[in-house]
Amino acid sequence: MYSRRGKALRRSSRIGKIWGSLPLDLQMHILSLLPVEDIVWSHLVCKQWDSLLNDPHFKALWARNSCYRTPTFVLLQEGTNTELLKQRTRYYKYPSGPYRLQDLPRGWDSWLTPEGSELFLSAGGLVVCIIEENYETRFFVGNPLTQQWVTVPALKTSAQCRRSFMLIPYMSEGLMFFRIAIDPYLFDSKVGIWTLPPYQTMWTSSSNTLHIQGVQYGLGICKQHSAVVLLEIDDLGALSESKWLWAWDVDTLRSLSYKYMLEIGGEIGILVATIDWEVVVLVLDRKSGKEWSWRKVSTLPKHFYRHLHDYVPLFDSRTCCTHGNLTFLCVGMQVLVFDSQRMTWELVGKRLLRTMELLVWVPDFTAVPNVNTPSEKLKQSCASKYPGGSFYITPGTFSEVEALSKRGMPWQQIGEVAVDRNKGNSFHICRNSTGNFKFFKKTYTFQSSMVNRLLSNSWR
Repeated sequence: MYSRRGKALRRSSRIGKIWGSLPLDLQMHILSLLPVEDIVWSHLVCKQWDSLLNDPHFKALWARNSCYRTPTFVLLQEGTNTELLKQRTRYYKYPSGPYRLQDLPRGWDSWLTPEGSELFLSAGGLVVCIIEENYETRFFVGNPLTQQWVTVPALKTSAQCRRSFMLIPYMSEGLMFFRIAIDPYLFDSKVGIWTLPPYQTMWTSSSNTLHIQGVQYGLGICKQHSAVVLLEIDDLGALSESKWLWAWDVDTLRSLSYKYMLEIGGEIGILVATIDWEVVVLVLDRKSGKEWSWRKVSTLPKHFYRHLHDYVPLFDSRTCCTHGNLTFLCVGMQVLVFDSQRMTWELVGKRLLRTMELLVWVPDFTAVPNVNTPSEKLKQSCASKYPGGSFYITPGTFSEVEALSKRGMPWQQIGEVAVDRNKGNSFHICRNSTGNFKFFKKTYTFQSSMVNRLLSNSWR
């Protein structure tokens, strides 16, 4: 036994000497050919390797050598028990043959989710993890590949109860910053503080936004007019000021869930569960000079409905994620994938009682999150303007804006009129000294005379 051990040590010593005699550029090139799974453990070999793998030159080399073979990870975090809320994470590595969920390699749980947190969002090589306790949400944003994590100020609300949440990384002055949008809250890491819009006339109707040819689209709901609106969004922090492209009565797009937006053949599509208990894909027909309408292009096959349970929702758009032409989603007790090119549905795997998150993560060595610390003056200013809470507006009817459209007013102008009219009609929630909530209402009554004014020549 000792002789075998001695031979192994001598062989390891010879390999170490050979490796140490190689030029540094050659060492970097060899390590840059390692797959993602081995890169994770290579940091732990020795301090020299850890330093080498964190070198900017190596990161650029690895990104260049792995651009055609870096897998995309579809991560599913689920609860194994509804009472104890035990959780596990499984993954599918794309492309790697048939769709099949498998358990994470040993040690990857702590590598993906620091401090026992849960997966929440992913984009641009970054991952957002959260811990929810005592009606407060703590955030960790980082790159699992490099183990560089930053913390984000806690949000005094449950993030998972919100209708939509998005992570948007961006570059500024050579550094990577990010925005976290949790309707209606927005965090910009360059500013370093959570903000609320000063007013809100538009709520998100889709759980995500869609980028097509440099334009960011989103679906919103204008409660004052019972309208579902297609928006061209410039700033997620000012959703109510987005440009209206078209609007429909909420009854025409009534569904069991929020919509999930996806691109289909260069056009705007949505994935939604209808009130007829079907999961369908709709595409927007944008006809010049005619009314824009939604056309059904695909329906989930009937045999996928066999694994439904009363205590599991049919479809939750907030757990959908897209990579290229593939959209992964949870339907009942199953994880499925929809191919928007071939219009096909395939089973990825069965899920457990409680899906916590389903997201796509593309490893990227160059993704390094940055967070700036806000000044005390900025903190006080934001605290005084946005004390926290939400907005409420009494629902109206779609006939008001429909009448303007029939008179020839462009939807963009109709949107501007709707925003100007409803800016003051909101509730602001503030905490008093006892911790209870007070409601302050600015009333703004919309009389029939106002409708006549909008339809008159003065408003054309």
